[in-house]
Amino acid sequence: MQLECRLQMLPALFVSHVVNLHVLAPVAAVVAETHGI
Repeated sequence: MQLECRLQMLPALFVSHVVNLHVLAPVAAVVAETHGI
């Protein structure tokens, strides 16, 4: 039963992880440009 719950959560975790990457990458680039890194 727990395994099924975890398997159902994996896609959601993967999607949120990808979204975080797409959000953090531009933010990090802007911060790097602003600080002249």
